[in-house]
Amino acid sequence: MLNIEALTKNLQDGETLELSEVYIGLEYKHRTRLILYRLTQDEWNRRLAHHKKMPKAASSVNLLVTNTSPEKLPATEVYAFYSLRWQVEILLETWKSIFQIHMTKPMKLERFQCHLYGQLLRLCLVARIIYQIRRLL
Repeated sequence: MLNIEALTKNLQDGETLELSEVYIGLEYKHRTRLILYRLTQDEWNRRLAHHKKMPKAASSVNLLVTNTSPEKLPATEVYAFYSLRWQVEILLETWKSIFQIHMTKPMKLERFQCHLYGQLLRLCLVARIIYQIRRLL
């Protein structure tokens, strides 16, 4: 059992701490890396502003779990990488809710490919238009 508060009390803002061998899982224990990242004050303020119901006493430490090796993804880059990953996840969720890209009817492979390419073209076109509108505003 880990005591996160004890591990992170000496971390400075923006600093990371890596635990290289942490095992997770119920039946089968998976060997992972646990990276603890102390949010900067600016990041913490933005999080509190975005999540209005979050208690002020909530931890300002992010817990990130990865199975990538330290050579491929150093601990200092994990937080930035996960931030980008979450942006992609949010974009896909938006596409699913607005454009219904996750719903298809049974069809021939060729028709599905045309449908998929059409959806991707539409998404690219919408993204380009939104980018231009933001730039103009």
